[in-house]
Amino acid sequence: MPTSSRATRQPATLAEHPHSVAFSIQLSRNQVVQALGMGMVSLMGLTILPWLVVLAWTLVAIVAVAAEHHCLRLVAGGGRASLTAGAWAPALRVLATTVYAVAAFALLVRGGPGERLFAFALMSASMVHVLMRYYRSPLILAASLSPYVIVLGVAGFGLARMALQQRHLLGALAPVFAITMFAIQFWSARAQLAGAW
Repeated sequence: MPTSSRATRQPATLAEHPHSVAFSIQLSRNQVVQALGMGMVSLMGLTILPWLVVLAWTLVAIVAVAAEHHCLRLVAGGGRASLTAGAWAPALRVLATTVYAVAAFALLVRGGPGERLFAFALMSASMVHVLMRYYRSPLILAASLSPYVIVLGVAGFGLARMALQQRHLLGALAPVFAITMFAIQFWSARAQLAGAW
């Protein structure tokens, strides 16, 4: 019985490129996650900053995330552009992480307890996102996480200084322990992911 060329071509295409199909699904899911995260950050930003500042942050975040998404699509598609796109994708991830770190810093410095809690959740979720994407490349992972280490260091310095002024020596160690805890856990998780895949 003859079959149409279209019917036989579709399964063969999916069978020939299962990685590309799975990668495309992951990118689509990533877009939804990024859009929800951006929306929440923007709404929280409106509680502490003028709307024009929040709008500017949102536009920069959209451009950075969209450009990274485009580069990852080019990498998945292969071809001549994939090498250049492969070089730009990590740089754009560092840019996107920096944009989110700036938002987290603003929420920590200018916000109240609720905004600070959200800033912590934002940093944690973003760091896990970076870990899952770049666990095979320690240098890119470190570069992408460095904006959050800077935020924790700057915020922690102020907290440590206040603790020392109040003569709470152990309390002054809390910021150092926080950064150390993140470093140890991410180092261990990266090694486990790399070993599993």
